[in-house]
Amino acid sequence: MPYEIFGFLGQPELVIIPKLFNLLAASLIVILLIKRFIPSIAEEQKRSSEQIAALEFEVAEHKRTADLLRDSEMRNRALLEGSPVCNKIIDLDSRLVYMSNAGVKMLKIPDIQAHYGTVYPPDFYDEALRAPLTENLNRAKAGETTSVECPLLSSEGEEIWLHTTFVPVCNDGGVVEYVIASSVDITERKKAEVEAQVAKTEAVNANKSKSEFLANMSHDLRTPLNAIIGFTEMIETETFGPLGDARYEEYAKDIRNSGNLLVSLINDILDISKIEAGKYELNEEILDVSLIVEDSVKMISTLANAGNLHLAADIEPGLPKLRGDARSITQIFNNLLSNAVKFTPPDREI
Repeated sequence: MPYEIFGFLGQPELVIIPKLFNLLAASLIVILLIKRFIPSIAEEQKRSSEQIAALEFEVAEHKRTADLLRDSEMRNRALLEGSPVCNKIIDLDSRLVYMSNAGVKMLKIPDIQAHYGTVYPPDFYDEALRAPLTENLNRAKAGETTSVECPLLSSEGEEIWLHTTFVPVCNDGGVVEYVIASSVDITERKKAEVEAQVAKTEAVNANKSKSEFLANMSHDLRTPLNAIIGFTEMIETETFGPLGDARYEEYAKDIRNSGNLLVSLINDILDISKIEAGKYELNEEILDVSLIVEDSVKMISTLANAGNLHLAADIEPGLPKLRGDARSITQIFNNLLSNAVKFTPPDREI
């Protein structure tokens, strides 16, 4: 080295070497410090990046949830508004929160906003109208789905019958948060029910009058017919002496048979009235069917002869006895034979 440097530094082995050691020591310390603090800085930067990413994800989730809630609210509002049903939302204090446009039109409410926050059902309904609605609303607030039919009054005082269903809406914990009340207008149905009831009452009264008329008429007809039958039986048995001609006896039989047929028809009319009134009673006994058929043939023979028909009976001997009401079974055979006479062409055999 130049001498000036030697003069400035002194002896190199005494000055430079210690300085080199100091420089190396300082460098080592710096390296150790860098190795200690640089990872901490990197970790801090990593943690900050993770926190930022988590915050961005949380913000995105909040936005997605808000979008879902907005879409759900739009769908629910569309369902409520698009339905022809009167939909109402009522809070747990029984105050009206919302009513659909269909309900506003149904109840003819000029300003629905003025009703929001008021107690449901409205105070202008009388107690008879409010009681069933209040009862079912309280049951819904307790968690029960209920329904009721009752008349309401529109804002113009017109009576409207509504079928209202109260549905509790609960949160995830099962606690009722509010109630949805859906009402359907059943006024026309109720009017039809009233009209049907009036018509039914009128029909019952008319049927009762008819039954009374038939009973009176049948009684009035049977009285002279029984007299005719009694007199013909006297003639037929020649109670007061011989008739003088065998044909009179035959005619007396025809008169008696015709009279019995008329009495049977009158009894049919009375039986119909009794059946409609639920008062028809059977008098059951052991019967010989062959005898009943023979009596019916004799009774209907007059009608058959008038139509140039031959009425004959072919009954197997030894038939078993029948338990039944003699008059009803006789009417059955009389009706069958009468129809046969009515619908059989002349000059035929029945």
